[in-house]
Amino acid sequence: MDKEILKKKLYARIDELPALPVVISRLLALLEDPEFDMSELTELISQDPALTAKVLKVANSAYYGFAQEIDTLDRAVAVLGLNMIKSLTLSVGVVAVLPKEQESELLSHAGLWLHSVAAAAVIRELGRRLGLAQEEDHLFVVGLLHDVGKIVLLHFFFDLYQQALRETQERQDLPLFMAERRVIGLDHGDVGAMLLSRWKFPPQVVQPIMAHHHHDVSVEADPRDTTMLRMANLLPQLVGLGRDGNPRPPAIRPQDLELLGLTRPDVDDLCRFTKQSQESIQAFFEAIT
Repeated sequence: MDKEILKKKLYARIDELPALPVVISRLLALLEDPEFDMSELTELISQDPALTAKVLKVANSAYYGFAQEIDTLDRAVAVLGLNMIKSLTLSVGVVAVLPKEQESELLSHAGLWLHSVAAAAVIRELGRRLGLAQEEDHLFVVGLLHDVGKIVLLHFFFDLYQQALRETQERQDLPLFMAERRVIGLDHGDVGAMLLSRWKFPPQVVQPIMAHHHHDVSVEADPRDTTMLRMANLLPQLVGLGRDGNPRPPAIRPQDLELLGLTRPDVDDLCRFTKQSQESIQAFFEAIT
């Protein structure tokens, strides 16, 4: 199928998905507002009791490891920070809305979300190590949502996606994203970007997700963020945390290490971090799903 025709068809199908919660839509509209403050955020989130409960559940999970219970949004913002609560709310809201009906024996929702939570933890840690503390929170969203396109493809193109998954399993050297392109015409990064753009997520989230399996990063995507996402995607695969549909992890690209200023020992250390964080990553996964 022609790629543009396929995109139009996908856009039409995406519109069949449940709408984002009103709170999430309003939060996305306010993300770029420099006057957006803590009281406005807590008031906005509190308008959705189910979302509020989920955010507090995640804030109290072992992922954050606070000794005392966080029982109010004000307290959650105080201990996690305004930006992290925004990112957490966006992530929880999207996870709640995405379809769960279609599931493959080759790619379960549980395995995929565990992989995605691990990738979010790794990219946030990588941002911290690279001195990007102000960007850790949007990086977390990028990591958590980088594979949402797989859920869309499972939901709307189940038989074709099963074929792509089977080809990847049968040919151990064939990455899933390449099987997606061959069988369907687009990879999950393209589809995830289409979904998140439709939902009006900011470009700093959408572009790395779109480009993380592209050989050449587009001018719109930040090469550093895209490369960080590639690293965060493969590290959970290296330690066996979650399942993303690939039978084995991709090779680490020397140019990615060079761009980020990382060495092989740095990668080994990040693998240790991922293994040591497994319990807290599992707790976060259980809280959002």
